[in-house]
Amino acid sequence: MTSLDFSRTLSEFPISSLSASAPISKIEWCGSNSVVLALEEEGEGSSQVVMVGPFGETIKYFYGGGGGEGGGVELIGEMDGVRILSQESHDLLQIVPRTFTLPRQLPHLYVFLWC
Repeated sequence: MTSLDFSRTLSEFPISSLSASAPISKIEWCGSNSVVLALEEEGEGSSQVVMVGPFGETIKYFYGGGGGEGGGVELIGEMDGVRILSQESHDLLQIVPRTFTLPRQLPHLYVFLWC
C-alpha cells in the first residue's frame, strides 16, 4: 500500500509467502485498507482466499477441494467488503466496524445485548 501520490510506501506484503504452486487469479479491495486475493490450486479444484490487512497480517480461507471442474471462487467487490462465491457457499468479507461503548450506568443493557 502506498500514499495517494505514490511517494511513500505504507505497507508491503511478499506474495511469495503465500504459495508457489497456486497462482493469484483474482484481486479485490475490501473496504479502504485491505486486499483480498484468490489463489487457484492447479488440478485440485480447490481455492484459497487470503485477506491481507494494512500491516501485512493475513487471514486465509479454503474453498473446494472436492476435485473436478468448478472448484474456483469468484470475488465480487462491494462498497464495504468482498463477496466470495463458490459452488458450496456465498460469503461476505467485511472490515469489522467500530463498536460503540455502553455507559456504565446502564448495566442491564450488557445482559440484554449478550442474550
